[in-house]
Amino acid sequence: MQIYDISKDPGMTTLMEMLQRLSGARTAQEVFAAFMERYWKLRPVTHFFGVMPDSSGAGRFRISYHVSAEHLREGKPVPKRNPTAEEFEALEVHEGGIIGQLIAEPRPSMIDDMDVSGDPVLSRFPTTTRGMALPLFAGEYVAEWVVALSEQSQALEPKDFHHALLTSNFMGMANSHLSMMEEIRRLNAQMTAQFEEVARIQQALLPDRIPNIPGLKIATSYLTSDHAGGDYYDFFPLHDGRWGIMIADVSGHGAGAATVMAMLHAILHCYTGPDTGPDVILKYANQKLLDARIEGNFVTAFLAIYDPEQATLCYASGGHNPPRLKVGTGGVVRGIDDAGSFPLGIFEPYELEAGCLTLGVNDTVVLYTDGITEAFDSHREMFGVERLDNALTACSGDPDCVIDSVHTALYAHSKARTRADDQTLVAIRFVGHERKADSIAETARALVGMGTP
Repeated sequence: MQIYDISKDPGMTTLMEMLQRLSGARTAQEVFAAFMERYWKLRPVTHFFGVMPDSSGAGRFRISYHVSAEHLREGKPVPKRNPTAEEFEALEVHEGGIIGQLIAEPRPSMIDDMDVSGDPVLSRFPTTTRGMALPLFAGEYVAEWVVALSEQSQALEPKDFHHALLTSNFMGMANSHLSMMEEIRRLNAQMTAQFEEVARIQQALLPDRIPNIPGLKIATSYLTSDHAGGDYYDFFPLHDGRWGIMIADVSGHGAGAATVMAMLHAILHCYTGPDTGPDVILKYANQKLLDARIEGNFVTAFLAIYDPEQATLCYASGGHNPPRLKVGTGGVVRGIDDAGSFPLGIFEPYELEAGCLTLGVNDTVVLYTDGITEAFDSHREMFGVERLDNALTACSGDPDCVIDSVHTALYAHSKARTRADDQTLVAIRFVGHERKADSIAETARALVGMGTP
């Protein structure tokens, strides 16, 4: 057996350089440049033209690009291959001539002993003697032509057509696919920018600070997924000194969910009804969402009305995860699940009941969205309510401790810093009664700068 090293052949060296450049190309223009900058060294081609048939009539065409071997030898850049729609419309329309003859039928053709005098395009190149036209197919029709000219009478022999036709069409397909990928990348970047803008707007609707609600210590956490989502929490003062505390989750992700979340925010802050019971407000929100016909989206929500004077928390749930109640500093953890109903935005009529509980000193209520309990580990096991309760049991019940303990347990479970869904926590602890006058004064100060139901 004998092995021949042909890597030193000048043509092989050029071809390998071309293939290396082509394999690393990311855009259609990079492919085109890598090919043109070297192909003239392999074949005695003097000029390349890109010819686009024009829809205005048979035999009419536009020249989309012209590559000259002379310019390439001088190190001049390869011209742009794919004109934009505006650039294409600005190109001159030609008719007839040698190119018109070459592209008259959808098949490869060659012309010899050319007389280019008087030709509308080729008269500028009087030394060319032989030319060929190669159709580039898009399915069953010819989308473009490559016209190659040479100054050598023995160049571009018929035997070269098989190779040239195959090469030109493969290059055309590569350019087409890369152009498509460029457009996909552009659209993805545009969509990412839009999602980021939606996410910024969405987060702007969340409270910019934790309000000073008499008798309560509060901590919150809002961790977003990779997409704009629909998690929502809010605090709003009522005119009688009570406070509304809301957590909600819109189904799905993206701009649609964020839009519904913004609608819910507006509905709550525009409510002016005389009855501020949590069940009444949720019924109102349900009707407004139904009126908006948010088909394909629904909202789970838990609304609590806190009375600082009585230390009571009255609540209603529209299909939301039952909040957890930690009794005292070392007490048991249980669910608040006695006032549930269906999610908002689905059914009419809509019935739900309110529940109430009296808070003892150091009782802590934890509101959360399903991004917490439905976080998966590598074995597709959910975090679940039991692990959530264990995290609450393991801490003192102080709201800051609640947030840290739950996040620590979540990371120990999932081992991931990214999230498939938004994860929202609101921890509120009753720290003691306030005098009624102080409570009303604090609420009045809050009402000055906030929209209120």
